[in-house]
Amino acid sequence: MRPLRIETRCNQRCLFCCVDPQSSAENYALSPAELRRRVLEAPPNGVIEISGGEPTLSPLLPLAVKIARDNGRHAIIQTNGMRFADRRYADGMQAAGLEQVFVSLHAPHARLSDALTRRPGGFDLTVQGIHNLLARHVLVRFSFVICRANRRQIVETVRFIADEFGAGHRIVTSYINPHHQALKAPNLICRISSFMDELKAAVALGERRGMTMNIPDVCGLPMCVLAGLERFSEKLIKLEHGETFRPHSEKTCGPQCRGCCYDGICDGLWTYYADRYGFDELVAVRKPAEVFKPYL
Repeated sequence: MRPLRIETRCNQRCLFCCVDPQSSAENYALSPAELRRRVLEAPPNGVIEISGGEPTLSPLLPLAVKIARDNGRHAIIQTNGMRFADRRYADGMQAAGLEQVFVSLHAPHARLSDALTRRPGGFDLTVQGIHNLLARHVLVRFSFVICRANRRQIVETVRFIADEFGAGHRIVTSYINPHHQALKAPNLICRISSFMDELKAAVALGERRGMTMNIPDVCGLPMCVLAGLERFSEKLIKLEHGETFRPHSEKTCGPQCRGCCYDGICDGLWTYYADRYGFDELVAVRKPAEVFKPYL
């Protein structure tokens, strides 16, 4: 499922943003006709992920959601949530048929969040926006991108989400994608081993607090690094739904990967990361986790 991008602008300037609106212009639908065509490419009852830039800046967003609703599709908006702090805007999107949003929240407090997004006041707007969405019965999922600056705040962010918004939410913990803006701040690209203890503690806390915890596929971690966390991998969800594994062209496996039982479903590390840190964090796994055995 490819994001449908409808806006090149953004009202944040995240230090680790991996989206380059110039190099991916072919992915954007910036006219009503193109928008309708792209929405209807999804099968009936299918899901369209609407992204940007920041899609709430586009005047086409309500139309995209309405087209999806009126034609038996389901729209998910990838957003920083700030515009939903405006109750009238939230009301309008609810009226258009908004069902679900995927909100970026990369820290448990304003000081760090606003520094990462380079938007003073952005954290408070996002938090208010989430409250407004929940009050309108819109399903909210959370995206947390791990980087050097927030790697010690994963547990506290999960705790903040549970305390502030209650149980029952999905939290996706991604690892920084070394593309576009992130390459201008390479020190944010930390070693994976430097945050794994924190990530495991955060996943455990999330489960205790009634959250659904996920680690994504492309912007996730190699299978050997996920030891003990395999059942939280979105790769497992894809395999359960019959999706065919396709190695990413910008990822690579190391010599340690030879003979690993996950060969064939794991594409290793970003090549940029491997060039920077090498492969010493990887190890060949001989016995797969029980949840993956049916797919190996």
